[in-house]
Amino acid sequence: MDKRVIVCLAIVEAVVCLGGCGGTRAVENRDGIVSWAGEQRAAIHEGDIGAKVRVSEIRQGGTLWALGPLEQLKGEITVFDGVATVTEVIGGEFRARSGDDAGAAFLVWAHSGDWRAIEMPSSVRTLSDVEAFIATAAGEAGLDVSRPIVFRITGEVEVLKYHVLNRKAGSPTTMEAHEHSKVHSALDRRRVRLVGFYSTRHHGVFTPGTSNVHIHFVTEDGRSAVHVEDFVLAGGVEAAVMGSPVAVSR
Repeated sequence: MDKRVIVCLAIVEAVVCLGGCGGTRAVENRDGIVSWAGEQRAAIHEGDIGAKVRVSEIRQGGTLWALGPLEQLKGEITVFDGVATVTEVIGGEFRARSGDDAGAAFLVWAHSGDWRAIEMPSSVRTLSDVEAFIATAAGEAGLDVSRPIVFRITGEVEVLKYHVLNRKAGSPTTMEAHEHSKVHSALDRRRVRLVGFYSTRHHGVFTPGTSNVHIHFVTEDGRSAVHVEDFVLAGGVEAAVMGSPVAVSR
C-alpha cells in the first residue's frame, strides 16, 4: 500500500495593526489569520532590514506558525506548531537557538484554526510539485486560492537543499549581494517538518519574486530550522490540514 502525504492548508484575510500599523498588514477569514509585517523586496532592495515584529508580540491568538529572515538578514526565523527557532551562522557553523524574542526583517504568520485532511499523490515530490499541488488541492477542498494559504508537511526527505542568510554589515542592497549572503547546505534521508505560505498575490512581500511559495523546515531534533530551496520527498510522509472555504453567493 502506497504511503500518502497529507498537506495542511490554511487561508485567511483581514487588517491587523502592530506597532502603529507601520508597514504591517494582514488578511483574515473565519477559519484563521495570515498576517505579515515588512516586505521581502524592501529588505533586499531598499535595505529595510530592521525588526518589523518580534515573535513574542504575535503569540496571542492560538498556536503560532511563522517564517521569515532575522533582522539585519543575519539568520532565519521558523515557528512550527508554536515552537520558535532561530538559526544563524556563527564561526562558519549553523547554530540554532530559541526564537521567542527574535525580531524579523519581514515575517509571515498564522495561528492554528480548523484543519482539514487532503491527500497528496506519490508523484508530488519536489518543491515545484508541492507549489502546483497546493493550488489544485486547495481549490478542490473549497478554498479560495486567490488568497494566502498556509501549509505544513511532515515526513522523510530523500534530499533537501537549504540556506541561512548571513548578511555582512555594510553590504550593498542588491539582489547580487543578497545571493552572496546565503550560506548553502543540504541534508539527506532525514525526517523534517515543513511549514510554508502560498500566495499568487504576494511576490516580493512574503514569497520570492518568482515563486508562489515560501517554505522553511525544522528537523525532528530541532537542531536545524531554515529556508528551503528544494527537496525530494520520500515515503512515509504525514501531515494535517486546515482551510477556509470559498464564499458562496446566495
